Amino acid sequence: MTSKNNPEHKTESFFHSYAADFNSIYGNENNAFTGVVNRLFRKSMRMRFELTMQACTPLDQLTVLDVGCGPGHYSLALAKQGAIVTGIDFAPGMISIANLKSQSREVRR
Repeated sequence: MTSKNNPEHKTESFFHSYAADFNSIYGNENNAFTGVVNRLFRKSMRMRFELTMQACTPLDQLTVLDVGCGPGHYSLALAKQGAIVTGIDFAPGMISIANLKSQSREVRR
C-alpha cells in the first residue's frame, strides 16, 4: 500500500513537481534571469556534465543505463555520442521532459 506520507512518495512528488526547474539548470533557461543564475551559481554542475561526457568517449554502440535520468540531459548527450541509452526515473514529470527532448533530437525513443 502506498501512502502519501511515505518517503518514496514524497521524493517522487517533489521531483515530479520540480522537473521543469531542474531541467533549466543544464542550460534550457526559461528566462534571462534563470540563465544568469545558472551560469553564475551552478558552474559546478555544468563542469561535472562536461567532464563526464569527456570521460565517456568513445561510446559507439555501447549500452548505458541512466538510473535517475531526470529530464534526460545525460541520456541524450550519451545517445548523441552513439550509445544505446535507457533512462529511468521514478518522477513522471522528468520522464515526460526527457521524452519531449528526445523527440526534438535525432534520438530513437
